[in-house]
Amino acid sequence: MPTEEAWPQVMSTATVAAASGYSVQQVRDLEALGVIPAATRAPNGYRQFAAEHVRGLRAYRDLARAVGAVEARRLVMLVTYRCRSFPFCRRADPRA
Repeated sequence: MPTEEAWPQVMSTATVAAASGYSVQQVRDLEALGVIPAATRAPNGYRQFAAEHVRGLRAYRDLARAVGAVEARRLVMLVTYRCRSFPFCRRADPRA
């Protein structure tokens, strides 16, 4: 996989899986669990991911190695959803 600067702006599930080290199904599962933001959908219904998704998956993988998958998922959810209420986080999260 090319460096982050060379990643396409819109990536398929397979491309994100290859860039993050997860399988295609794991990417879908982690999206469904809220570990990464929901992907946008193309008119044909296919998921469209961006660089933020790959970064999120890589960060989750590193955190899961350190504290375990369940605790990592809890921490990601806590940071993601609690952070939206703080002004300094709105800059990082366009959905806030």
